[in-house]
Amino acid sequence: MARSKSDSQNKCKPIMTTDKQTILCVDDDPGIHELLQAQLEANGYASRQAISGDQAIRILAKNRIDLIILDLKMPGMNGFTTLSHLKDMAETKHIPVILLSTYDQTDLKIKGFEYGADDFIVKPFTGPILLAKIKVILRRSSKPDTRQDGIQGNVKDLSISDLLQMLTFTDKSCTVLFPEMGGKLLVDSGDILSMSQSSYIGKEALLRLSLLNQGRFSVRDNTEVNDPDVERTPIRSLIFSTAVEIDEIEAKIQESIPASLLKLDVNSNEFPDISSLKDDFPLSPQQLSSQMPGELLDNVEQIAKALKNNAISAAD
Repeated sequence: MARSKSDSQNKCKPIMTTDKQTILCVDDDPGIHELLQAQLEANGYASRQAISGDQAIRILAKNRIDLIILDLKMPGMNGFTTLSHLKDMAETKHIPVILLSTYDQTDLKIKGFEYGADDFIVKPFTGPILLAKIKVILRRSSKPDTRQDGIQGNVKDLSISDLLQMLTFTDKSCTVLFPEMGGKLLVDSGDILSMSQSSYIGKEALLRLSLLNQGRFSVRDNTEVNDPDVERTPIRSLIFSTAVEIDEIEAKIQESIPASLLKLDVNSNEFPDISSLKDDFPLSPQQLSSQMPGELLDNVEQIAKALKNNAISAAD
């Protein structure tokens, strides 16, 4: 098979060093390369192009790359196979990857995150969305020094998702505490070992922490976890599966609940799970649903019903 012009250009192109962050675009579609190169270079990034997974690996062996944009559907070595190779190699496993696909399918997204991808974009996409994702990923993959105990901050400034992403780049064992939310996560070498929030444990705890989204966090170093029987969940796959469920809850909220703080108007016995939280109002719909004891989606339905019955209303 004849080599394409793009392939020949990449093979002959001299290796160059640059102070700019460099993004490698891997796609067999020349049109995508033109679009990405124009967008990236116009926004201060250096770009490299590869038309196959094999060529991408050769480029990575000789060049410093800060982020990879990888198409899933390519002839020969497809995106998942390429991603698997990248994450198996010590020289490339730390490089963040954004997957591209023409299919907006949840199973593809989950598989991508399980393989180690950092984000997923569906074609066609807009430049601003892509650039926003690139900025977030490059910021959180800058490998902050987490060797010292006492990392702390506010979840309004650094989301729980971004905090966990940051911890995937270390081999440390640590406990993440959220005192105002009654939350605690045990992390070891890129895996979550346990999650709790108030009386909730596991995935339910992380969902409620993500919806509450308030207060401070602190990270404390632990001794290494050596228990071979402890159940481990990779942070990357957990972040995405949680995001899918949060999106479902947020969509349900947007259907029938105003995007504002809520106040309790009537202390009605018809909604005891809501009225029992009277001292905590005003609350956002997300915060209220996460503090109610029922299933989260059922809680959203109950809030919508309470609004309709004038038991609660939008705060001024």
